[in-house]
Amino acid sequence: MTAVLQENLTGIRVAGVFANQKDGIEKFEAKNRAHREKAYRLLWLLACY
Repeated sequence: MTAVLQENLTGIRVAGVFANQKDGIEKFEAKNRAHREKAYRLLWLLACY
């Protein structure tokens, strides 16, 4: 997730030039969602034990 964020932040000028901002946001949101779901699952498992 950190790598995706770093790519988005360092490539912000390039993204603006090529109008890929929407793709970058969608990619970040997908990675963030997957990370959040895994973190919630881990917390749930830890709470059960």
